[in-house]
Amino acid sequence: GQIKYKKPILVGDFKFTKKYAKGISKIGLPGPSTVVDCIVDDYYKDLEKLAFDYAKAIRSEVAALIQADCKVIQFDDPVLIRYPYRAVEWGLKAIEACFKGFENQATFIVHICCGYPNKPLEKKGISYKANNDYYADVLKWFSHSKLDAVSIEGAQSNLDLSILPSIGKKTVMLGVLDVGENRVESVEELVNRGKEALKYLPKNQLILAPDCGMLELTRRAAKAKLKNMAKAAKELNR
Repeated sequence: GQIKYKKPILVGDFKFTKKYAKGISKIGLPGPSTVVDCIVDDYYKDLEKLAFDYAKAIRSEVAALIQADCKVIQFDDPVLIRYPYRAVEWGLKAIEACFKGFENQATFIVHICCGYPNKPLEKKGISYKANNDYYADVLKWFSHSKLDAVSIEGAQSNLDLSILPSIGKKTVMLGVLDVGENRVESVEELVNRGKEALKYLPKNQLILAPDCGMLELTRRAAKAKLKNMAKAAKELNR
């Protein structure tokens, strides 16, 4: 049936996070293009209509989060880079519909990546990642959007950072931590990657980040990676 908003789903999670977080609390929501790519559509028979009804429902969730004093909201929408034609046709508009009318009340981010790490497929030599070459075009489209920042995968794919200026005036959250490998990147490695990025972006447009979610890592590795990333950011700022 038609997608409709019933009640808040993440406001409780936000309040819990805010209670314990020392810094800014960010909440993530699935982006429209990725949602429609992950479910069976037996009702709409039209991915675009499905995406915009989802966006309308999620906009109510965004309103509830903002009312609860949430200042940073991220839409995880990796499928945008997997199907760039979909992104330019309606994907970006669907994301903007998720926070229409709230543009100046919070920081809105979109996360895109080439695909979650899949070590078994890698060992078999099976290609499963989206094409890295799409990044330049997708970032250029985002540069004209109402989003404030774009979170991108840069570590596992060893992304060519010369594409970063395509983002225009927007902020880039650059993935510098490989979330498919428990090896902990050294502070020096992360500082060097940050310096490379700063050849292409001014410092006020760069944030260091993990490539994606960290659920495949051990808790110990995840903590160590994040600690080194924080140290690298401080060193770069100095």
